[in-house]
Amino acid sequence: MIKYIFNKLNFFLMPLILSLDLVSLEILEVKLMDSYKITREFPGKLLPAQQSNLAFEIPGKINVINVDIGDTVRKGQILAELDDREASAQLKQAKARYDLALQILNRYKDLRSEGHISIQDLDNANSEELIAKSQYEFFKVKLEQTKLIAPFDGVIQNRYLDRGSVING
Repeated sequence: MIKYIFNKLNFFLMPLILSLDLVSLEILEVKLMDSYKITREFPGKLLPAQQSNLAFEIPGKINVINVDIGDTVRKGQILAELDDREASAQLKQAKARYDLALQILNRYKDLRSEGHISIQDLDNANSEELIAKSQYEFFKVKLEQTKLIAPFDGVIQNRYLDRGSVING
C-alpha cells in the first residue's frame, strides 16, 4: 500500500518537475569580500554651528530681496536692501556741509597765519569741520545699514517679509 501511494505521489510530482524546465534560472556567483556597506537610518536632528536671526538696523521699506528659503549664501553677500533714497540724500547733504566746513577751515588757517582773524574764529571753524565730518561719517553708516549682509556662510532657513514691506528697525 505504501509503495502504491509512493508511485501515485511520484506520478503527481512528475508534472511539477517537468514544468520547471520552462522557467529560466538566474545563476549568481558568490565572491568573498573583505568588507561590505550597510545603509542605516537613525532619527535625529542636525543643528547648525552658527545661527542668526537677521534684521535691518533702521526702519524703511524693503526694496530688494536677493535670497529665498534654501539658498546658500556667502559671508558679505547682500541678502536684502531697503529703499535708500532718503539715506543717499542725507549723505549728499552731509558731504556738502563737510566740504564747505573744510574749505572754511583752510581759509581761516591762512587768515590766522596772516593775523587777520582771532584764534577763537579758527577754533570755531575747526570745531565746525569736525562736526561736519562726524555727520558725514554717520550718514555713510546709515546708508550702509540699508543693506542686509550675510554675517557668515550659510543657508537661508526662514524668510518673514517680502518686497514692499515697511519695517521698523
